[in-house]
Amino acid sequence: MAYLTQSDIANLLLENQAGENFSKIIQDIIDTHLSSQDLSEMQEAVRYYNCDHDINDVDFRTYYVRTEAKTDTNAANNHIVHPFFTLQVDQKAGYIAGNPIAFGVEGDEETDKADIINDLLGEDFAELCPQWITRASVRGYEFLHPYINEHGEFDYVLIDAQQCIPVYDSQYQKELIYMIRFYQVDYVDSSGSSQEIYKVEWWDKNSVTFYTQTGKGSEFVLDPTEAINPRGHFKRANYDGNGNVIPGTEEWLAWDYGVPFIKLSNNDNEVSDLKTIKPLIDNYDRSVSVNANKLEDITDAIWELAGYSGTDLAEFRTNLKVFKVINTQEGGSAKPITMEIPYEAHNAHLDKLEDNIYIFGRAVDPRKDKFGNSPSGVALRYMYILLDLKSNILIRKMKKSLREFMHFVAQYAEMARSVDVDPAVINFTFNKSILINEFETVQMLQMSKGLISDETIVENHPRVDDPQQELERMEEDRALIPDIDLDPEPVNAD
Repeated sequence: MAYLTQSDIANLLLENQAGENFSKIIQDIIDTHLSSQDLSEMQEAVRYYNCDHDINDVDFRTYYVRTEAKTDTNAANNHIVHPFFTLQVDQKAGYIAGNPIAFGVEGDEETDKADIINDLLGEDFAELCPQWITRASVRGYEFLHPYINEHGEFDYVLIDAQQCIPVYDSQYQKELIYMIRFYQVDYVDSSGSSQEIYKVEWWDKNSVTFYTQTGKGSEFVLDPTEAINPRGHFKRANYDGNGNVIPGTEEWLAWDYGVPFIKLSNNDNEVSDLKTIKPLIDNYDRSVSVNANKLEDITDAIWELAGYSGTDLAEFRTNLKVFKVINTQEGGSAKPITMEIPYEAHNAHLDKLEDNIYIFGRAVDPRKDKFGNSPSGVALRYMYILLDLKSNILIRKMKKSLREFMHFVAQYAEMARSVDVDPAVINFTFNKSILINEFETVQMLQMSKGLISDETIVENHPRVDDPQQELERMEEDRALIPDIDLDPEPVNAD
């Protein structure tokens, strides 16, 4: 069965309701997004990444008597969360981008252009890449938004996919036509009361239009706080020595590449890494929580009473739970009748669950008992095989997204630095953070000398963080070595 996508719905609204109030179109699109399964799964994955699991909503004190729910306030109600998902997402982000992604430009004469690109991106981009990967792994996809800041500098920011409604072309669902970003803010009305309202940014290939509500549930109107509305994607101006705009030099322009939002997809289906392991994590959380409550409630076993001095069994349980003592008449007794907890079966079940969480989550299991304290190079590669497969899918997606991002970088480089950079010749090197046997790797690279290029050898050397810089150092070293004639003319003895 085929279903309408978010883009299909948005396009239908835009086509079929063109004559209606545009405010209603915006509201309908937002309402559709808020009730979508995609958003629900994103919110769930964000909860789990923040260690807010479903187990926290379970009340273990509840029991039923003839379908009537009752609560035993004296019973233990532990909720033990196991952040497997958080660990695996962080592991993946650290593996792919724990070491900075290196940018280079093909061609010997392009070194200066590579330096300009790295200068425009700055050190912040090395911090942003792991965040981008993390948020895409949690939500299924995440957006990067390039812009020019108030000082005229190239900048970028991650935009929460939960706030974004991308609208693609109806036929192929590939070209981004609109980006509708919405978010809530606190609004104080004339009476001084505060309420949450929606603000909307409607981006197309040429401009962005800002809308706002004037009260909760009210219609959307053009945002009066924006002096120019609609306006271009960014402002180009001349600046003085203090970074201030020189009056009369401002103009609003659009990015040549189109709508300035670059999507990073986690996988082909754009689903969260939580999808395959959530039932396993829930079962693990519940099994451990139930067992912990049983251990804590060991005093709440079935008791055989003889000569008990009281008549209220609730009082008996309270005294036992709180004071750890009970009163009996002379000759009386109180014996617990307990059921043994099947520890071996419980632990075997948890071990199987944990194995499956790492297998289906395609992650590295850090438990030492799997490979010992000093695994060999082959064992290390085997440990990382599932994580590497999962990561390679995202790396492929990220290279495509970075290529799109470079179009915006190139346009700014041409405007601000008068440098012509072709995004097609920019390459990206991912230095995966894998535990390796460095001696084996270096030995293999040495044996590959003459079979592969020096650049490839340098890029894969375990002690090289910046391949471009290392190649430059190698050239400097060669320049310091004097030319030696290895085949001199024979010296005449006379």
